[in-house]
Amino acid sequence: MGLTTTTRHFAAAGMSPRRIVDNTARLFVRSILDWFRAAEIAGWTAAGSDFICQLSCCKGAPLSDYLDPDLDATFHNMNAMADFADFILDADPTDRPALYLEICRAAIGKYGLAGFNGPEHSKAQLNSWAFS
Repeated sequence: MGLTTTTRHFAAAGMSPRRIVDNTARLFVRSILDWFRAAEIAGWTAAGSDFICQLSCCKGAPLSDYLDPDLDATFHNMNAMADFADFILDADPTDRPALYLEICRAAIGKYGLAGFNGPEHSKAQLNSWAFS
């Protein structure tokens, strides 16, 4: 196996290489501090988990609504990131590191719970923030 794309993306005879294309919007999910495609979020919703955005930009709408290609997720993402930043920056400067750590750990605690029909594992970056 080489490192060039011709050998790294090899498909054996009788198999055809394919990539799953998901062009749905990428959304920042504030409660779990990570980015996911609208199609993934809609799958969790279909399995019984509702990810509702309580920010004023979304007015309590489910994030799965962004499956609609006519909806632009940019405004939601800007507001969700700003809300998280404001939450941390509005805290007393001496309390910020502990608050940030607490929020990251709370987000990790929501992954893989029984009855939670969402992502099973938090990403390495979130883990490093929470356990640094």
